[in-house]
Order: sequence, then C-alpha cells, then structure tokens
Amino acid sequence: MSSRKDFVLEELFKAMQRAEGWYVGSHSWRLRNPLNLRKSPFAKYHVGNFVGFWTYEQGKKAALWDINQKLAKSTYAPIFREKGVLATLNDLVWTWTPPSDNGPKGEEIAQEYLRKVLWDMNLVGIKCNADSTFAELFKEPNQELKILAVLYRIPMIKQNVIVGLLGSAAQYLNNTFAGNVLVSIREMVLPDFVEPKK
Repeated sequence: MSSRKDFVLEELFKAMQRAEGWYVGSHSWRLRNPLNLRKSPFAKYHVGNFVGFWTYEQGKKAALWDINQKLAKSTYAPIFREKGVLATLNDLVWTWTPPSDNGPKGEEIAQEYLRKVLWDMNLVGIKCNADSTFAELFKEPNQELKILAVLYRIPMIKQNVIVGLLGSAAQYLNNTFAGNVLVSIREMVLPDFVEPKK
C-alpha cells in the first residue's frame, strides 16, 4: 500500500509533466525526460542543456529522485536547503522553472506553470494552493476525506447512484425507527464516527 507522500508525489509528477509540455513527439518525450531535467546523476546522455535517459521510467525516477532530494535538503537549491518539506509548491515551481530561464516572459511562464500544477493537483483531490507546504500535502487526511477521495474517482453517474442509495437507506432507517435513531450517510460509511447515545 502506498503512502500519502507517494500519492502526492506521483500526482505532482503528472501535473508537472503536463505543465512541462510533455507529449508524444515533444523534445522531453524524445529524451525520455518528462520534467526536462538539466542535470541528473542518472543521465545517460546530454542534448543541449538537457539530459536524456534510455527509458521513460528512468526519466521519471530521476525526476522523482530530484524532487525528493530537494525535500530532504540535499540539493543545490538554496530555498530547499533552508526549508526542506516546509517549502511550498510555489517554491518548487520557481526553482524548477526560474523566470530567468524564459526571458522577458519568465514570470508569466512560471505563473502559468504553477496554475497548471495547482489545477491538476486539485482535480485529483489534493486540496492545495501556491502556499501549501509539502509537510501539509504529505499529512494523512482523516478517514472521511479518504472516502471522499474514493468517491471522487468514481464516475459522476455512479457517485449519484451511491449517494442516492445511501441517502435512501438512511431515510428508511429513520422512518423505521420513527426518528428515534439518528442515522446519517456519514455514519453508514464511517461507522467509527457514530455519535454515542445520550
């Protein structure tokens, strides 16, 4: 079973890959370097300012290793040497795609990159903003949020059916017991949260 940290890093990787403009036929695709790393101890070759790998999986592992090194304060990036997991998503993006790399529109490009990463992360249920620290992102959500994350991954039609069935069951139990027993969807899904009887 993977940890919350593994889940967040995997989704962050996917979001950054999209923000980097990776697609079949792109420069990063040809180099099997999904996050456009400029240097890596795992690089197999160099093309211009970028490194290349023999396989996509090698490029992905190198990128995740690089992010983990930053979070462990084992990096040349000053903000991460200082903050580690207390660094924010904004810190990561501005380190990964510094405005100085992209000329006069560098800040605009970095802001757009950050917007794409935040959009994708929130889309998969990782609630975050530019100021979210990695320590916050890696914190295990409570059980109720885990259920919501599972429901989020179910297609909307099925979600409506599930919620409808749970709501109907709760209504039936309330009607059957003439309102003497409080039953909610939350209690049915998460029995350890049932309120004690008074």
